[in-house]
Amino acid sequence: MDDIKRGRHGEELAVKFLYDQGYDVITVNYRTREGEIDIIANDDKYLCFVEVKTRIGTPFGTPAEAVTTEKQKKLIKAAKRFIYDNKPPLQPRFDVIELFADRERGDSTRWQITHIKNAFGETEE
Repeated sequence: MDDIKRGRHGEELAVKFLYDQGYDVITVNYRTREGEIDIIANDDKYLCFVEVKTRIGTPFGTPAEAVTTEKQKKLIKAAKRFIYDNKPPLQPRFDVIELFADRERGDSTRWQITHIKNAFGETEE
C-alpha cells in the first residue's frame, strides 16, 4: 500500500472510529485556500477539527509529531474559515488521530488507533 492509499485508509478508519465513539462527522477533507482539515466532527460539546496521521513504524517519530507548528497554523486558518462560513454553536477543539500499523507482526491490516484530544491550541502567526 503506497503512502496516499495508506493515508486515505487511515482517514476512513478514523471516521469509523469517531462514529463508534459517538461523534457526528460533519465533513471529511474540508479544503480551503488556507489549508485542509481531514475530519470535522462534533461530540455535542466541541466542534473537533481532526488531523489524521497514519504510519507504519516510528523511525521518524510518532504520527502526532508530524503535526508541526507550520501544519498547526494551516489547520487553524482553515478552521477559522469553516467557523466564519458556518457559525457553529460549539467550542472548537483540535484533535489528532494517530494510526500505527502492526509492523512487528508484518500485518498492515491491524491498526492501533490513538485519539489525542485538544492536541494543540492557538499558535502565534
